[in-house]
Amino acid sequence: MKIVPHSRGRARSGMTLLEVLIAMAVFLFALVAITELMNIASATALETQQRNVCARLAQSKMAEYVSGVSAVGTGGQGSFEDEGEPDWTWTVETSSQSAANLWFVTVKVSREVAGERTIETSLTQYIFDPAARGNPADSASATTATTAASATPTPSAPTPAPTPAPIPAPTPTPSKTGGK
Repeated sequence: MKIVPHSRGRARSGMTLLEVLIAMAVFLFALVAITELMNIASATALETQQRNVCARLAQSKMAEYVSGVSAVGTGGQGSFEDEGEPDWTWTVETSSQSAANLWFVTVKVSREVAGERTIETSLTQYIFDPAARGNPADSASATTATTAASATPTPSAPTPAPTPAPIPAPTPTPSKTGGK
């Protein structure tokens, strides 16, 4: 009697239970790693968005002081409830400098995030007091009043500014082409 192998020399079709378990373990390991990467990416995106909001709010508050909406000599603190961001707080510190009407303004904007950390931005800028700037109409009326009050006439025609010399047009340079 002759013993004949069951497979008769051909390759098996299909997978063993051990191969299926190994493939599932690799798949689950990759799935866990991808899920963790997605969590890290979404947390980073949220923090970046919050930092952008913080910078925008700080620039907005600084613009109030630069434009004269808020008095430069006054500091203060508050929240951004009017802008729809009640969780964000601001603090402004001002100090006068040795030059007249020059102020050193620092704006800090911050927010507590989940009680574990704080997102904060600080902007610092030298600002010339907008209230001391005046406007061109004020200086024109002051000049007229001074001229009318003085006994000696001042020349009314301004001296023309020198005109710049015309810039010559560039001369074309011959180019060599490689087409022989």
